[in-house]
Amino acid sequence: MAPNSSSHARKSSGTTDSARRAAGRVSKRSDNACSRCRKQKIKCSGSHPCDACKKRQLSCEFDQRDQKILVTRGYILDLQQRAATGQPRAGAAEYITPGSLDTNINVGGPSDPGEAAPHLPSPAGNVSAVLSAEEPLLSHRSSADSSSRGGLDPIASALVNPLAAGQSKFMASPEGREFYLGTSSNWSFGRRVLSLTHEYVNQSPLAADNLLFDGSVYDLGWDGSRITPVPEPPVMPSLDHADFLINTVKFHCGQLFHLFDEQSFMGYLHDFYSDPAGHIAAADLRYIHLLLILAFGKAFSENNNYQSKRPPGADYFVTALRLLPSIHILVYEPLISTEILCCIALYFQSLDYRHSSHGFIGQAMRVALGQGMHTDMPVDQLGQAIVERSRRIWWTVYVLDREMTSLMGLPQSVHDDDVHPQLPLFDGSTQRVAALNMQIRLCRSIASVGRGVYGTNGRLNKKFLISTKKVLENIAGLADELQQQFPLGGDKAVYGISRVSGYLHTLYHQCIVLATRPLLLCFLKIRFETPDAIAEALNSSQTVWNLIKMCIDSSYQMINILGCLQSQGLLEAFLPFDLECLFVSSLTLIIAPVLDPRFSEHEATFRHKTYAIFNEMVSKGNLIAVFRRSELQQLDDMLKCLPRDHADHTPLPIHGQIIGGPVMEDALQDANNDNETMSSMLPGMDDLGVDVWFTTAQMIDMANSIDPSDTEWVSHTMAEHNICFGRAKINFSTISIFEILLVQTPVFVSLTTAVEMRWQSLIDTGEDLEDAKAAGFDAFALNVACADNDWVDNVLDYLFNNATGAGMGVYLNLDLYAAGDACYNGASCCNNAHNCTDLWDTYKGSDGYFKIGGKSVVSSATASNMPSTSNQWRPDEPWVQSFYEWSEKDRQWQALESTSQSSSRSDERHIGITTLAVYSWNIDFMLPHANAWMKAALAHLDGLISQQRSDDTAAVINMQECVANDLYAISKTQWVRDGFYVTDIDTSSWASGNYGTVTLMDRRLDVHSYFRIHYSATRMERDALFVDVGGHEPDLKLRLCNTHLESLAYEPPMRPSQMRLIATHMRAEEVGGAIVTGDFNAIQPFDQTLHTDNNLKDAYLELGGQEGEEGYTWGQQAMPLLRERFGCSRMDRVYFCGEHVKLLSFQRFGANVELDVANQKARENLVALGFERPWITDHLGVKAVFKLT
Repeated sequence: MAPNSSSHARKSSGTTDSARRAAGRVSKRSDNACSRCRKQKIKCSGSHPCDACKKRQLSCEFDQRDQKILVTRGYILDLQQRAATGQPRAGAAEYITPGSLDTNINVGGPSDPGEAAPHLPSPAGNVSAVLSAEEPLLSHRSSADSSSRGGLDPIASALVNPLAAGQSKFMASPEGREFYLGTSSNWSFGRRVLSLTHEYVNQSPLAADNLLFDGSVYDLGWDGSRITPVPEPPVMPSLDHADFLINTVKFHCGQLFHLFDEQSFMGYLHDFYSDPAGHIAAADLRYIHLLLILAFGKAFSENNNYQSKRPPGADYFVTALRLLPSIHILVYEPLISTEILCCIALYFQSLDYRHSSHGFIGQAMRVALGQGMHTDMPVDQLGQAIVERSRRIWWTVYVLDREMTSLMGLPQSVHDDDVHPQLPLFDGSTQRVAALNMQIRLCRSIASVGRGVYGTNGRLNKKFLISTKKVLENIAGLADELQQQFPLGGDKAVYGISRVSGYLHTLYHQCIVLATRPLLLCFLKIRFETPDAIAEALNSSQTVWNLIKMCIDSSYQMINILGCLQSQGLLEAFLPFDLECLFVSSLTLIIAPVLDPRFSEHEATFRHKTYAIFNEMVSKGNLIAVFRRSELQQLDDMLKCLPRDHADHTPLPIHGQIIGGPVMEDALQDANNDNETMSSMLPGMDDLGVDVWFTTAQMIDMANSIDPSDTEWVSHTMAEHNICFGRAKINFSTISIFEILLVQTPVFVSLTTAVEMRWQSLIDTGEDLEDAKAAGFDAFALNVACADNDWVDNVLDYLFNNATGAGMGVYLNLDLYAAGDACYNGASCCNNAHNCTDLWDTYKGSDGYFKIGGKSVVSSATASNMPSTSNQWRPDEPWVQSFYEWSEKDRQWQALESTSQSSSRSDERHIGITTLAVYSWNIDFMLPHANAWMKAALAHLDGLISQQRSDDTAAVINMQECVANDLYAISKTQWVRDGFYVTDIDTSSWASGNYGTVTLMDRRLDVHSYFRIHYSATRMERDALFVDVGGHEPDLKLRLCNTHLESLAYEPPMRPSQMRLIATHMRAEEVGGAIVTGDFNAIQPFDQTLHTDNNLKDAYLELGGQEGEEGYTWGQQAMPLLRERFGCSRMDRVYFCGEHVKLLSFQRFGANVELDVANQKARENLVALGFERPWITDHLGVKAVFKLT
């Protein structure tokens, strides 16, 4: 409590202290400065003419519109009222409107004795919530403000926030779904930075594989259909267990959000347990509400299931969703319905289903609005209990809607001017009233950032530095009050940091980061484009430097606060707010040292803290944290490729000050005295050596130091370094049509394909050329499908000559899909994509070929339909597919339906094969550095197979949990190309498109067919991959299966039905012998009899193996935390049947296979995750050798 006391003592010290502080603040140029001095950022004498202009004999002009004057607030209010009504307004009703009034918790009366302020009801009779009449955050702007900004020159007016400028941005997920990159979204900002860095460092677009997308982490096991059979209701906990879960929810959520009315909810709880069957059968809203609260309780109390893609409590949550009535029913019970919708939205947000969360909180908002909860509801008419509950519900909906909308990067749907309910009483708890009040104000600040700094196309406020100034002024009013009412800790012998204080302080710092981080993206672009100029650019404006420094310091504070919460066991692993804060701050601090080495002083400490926090979240089962950490690691790895010391840095002071100009020694000493005691009490708060808190004075000084000349400087810098994110600077030898559009070059794209062209088509195209030229187009795209027809050259010659004669540039738009798969689509030509390269080489040097920056343009598109069989599989039915053979001649993988189509086929090569070695290995797809560990796995397999293969022994490799990067690595591996067929070279046959199985078949085998069967009984999109091969006898058909059975323990279990389906096809009449291998996830008692239940043989047991340690294939190389929880098990197995296969041997392989020592960073990262060694997977492989009889 010492900091509060000392702070109060100084505040009462009177005029002397105020004068001393004022003297230490930023010394600004004279308000009466001429235009030239302002533009040149030099001191002006203020005389006319000024000393500088007089010395240089230049005209000296003063822009009176930029001159600052001091008037009273009442004068401005009077002007606003007169402008609105033409006369003064008397007796107008005053409402408590968060959009136009600032809510404060003060003791006593109004803050200004001369100004009446409306009061909230006093919970205890001695404390009232007083609303001061500040300027609206989001409503009317004063005429003086508008006129002063109107004086900016055109260069300053052109400055826009790069995150909000130009056309909207989208990014496709691996499944092809396009996601909008919201302007203020943290996810979008991280994705933009990652994409920009990847394109600069790797000279290629960022691949979507292994990146976090909405709803991609957790699987709820329900597709949303209400027509499917409803499963049995989940088993309810005992009454005392339910009490525990509900109290857990109250601890984690109750201080910040209202999710249920305790009196009515607990009353129903006891009614429910008096007749559970009856209440379950009724399935009313109260039962749904109970299920949702229990889902939260399970998630909070059992949040350490790392491997599960289905979080604890999901059964309760999904059952509640299934039972949820339509909105036209919910509106009949608006109070409990709104509470239910809030629960659903918060749960979805915690699982990173952001779109779903935003939709449900939107429904909650509209139900609440329809019930009038946004108004000052009359107690005498509705009753105190209803009004109190409605107020708690409304402000929870309001806060969640503001935060979730900001996290989506979308505009707010409800204006604060339309909101005027009072705050709830909370049974006289002034601390809870104060916490909610501060929470509302911070959410309003977030909304003001979104509207002012990230307005669409900058239209609401084009000059984002001026917008940033306004936002910082609004945030500044919260600084001291937040620290006084919710200090970060006290005497550590008594108590530590509170969860509420931690949440409010991190939310405050996120406001600052959100308002200032567009500058980070600007300067990162400068760093990439002109690294030698970054130091000069940073040092050219003290104001811009201060804003970046403020952004970085707030990021450090968030890491500090999270570290304190972690040390007290209060780090939140399920709710999304701590992880969001961690990601925002870590992203900023990873970028900072790349911009300037001075920001790397505390880098080691920051990294240690960050990874410790991430690791704890991951250890508690937060799979979203795994992806967030992986993306940050990917960004960090790429940025480390850049040289850090790229220029000589002018020594701007960064220690002990936030604001430029003279150091505010006295003001900072005051703040540091306050914080010294606090930081010494909280573990981690002083580790990073940065200021613990920005005072109101510092924040106001920072805002006031921004003036129009700063916008001129930033505009000049952005123009000089080509920072305009609506355009693209071309860096690649091949330019796509999208980049052409970004460069804003008018291009006319012909929709006529060359395969359809006859002379009439050429005449029509010639007319199109003339029309396009007349319309102002500069270039013409020629679409080409089948590239090597003899007549195509003649057609293109004609068109190139025609276009050149018309003064048009021409470029090729190649239909690579049609060129590569025309036969499959039934076209008369059947050629390969490499022929397009010949066409490109022929024409790219032509005089009339369209170029940008001296580089010839080419693009790709398709007018063809996908194959009719594409994605047409039916569950539990065979889906016949092509497999692939590498053609060294054509340097590409060629599709085959059987080896009879192989160009290298030899009818005799399979006759001598009498022995088959089958390898099966699960490569953990959740680990980072996918390329590194797949390459290590392939190298190990190469060594094993080279020893096993012989003239009479062939090999087959079954792999599970592969991702797109794995398929790429496999397809690029030379020994695979030389000796094996591959079932898949892309993810199109996997149901999820994210991960799946792949089989490599010895090219000496006669492959008859390849088909997949996608299970109907699966929540994880699992399947069985079958390959039919011939043996040493012509009529012998062997069937090989590769599968990854369902994980986890579901009710009803799915693995038995999956194995039954596999066994049915293994024992088909035409099959002489069959072998199935894979990850069988054998973790339950019934798994031990799956082979006998289906008349199959277990290879390990057939040779005398015993259940126990000697047979385990999972756990030995898992993280110790997982091994201790789940134990080791024999997950990976080999089953077989048929008289034509005789088991010779069985063994495990892959123990202690580690990443190559050359990948030291990847090795370190794996160990940092919690592994004992940098093993490439947590599974051992299994190998079985069979005699083909």
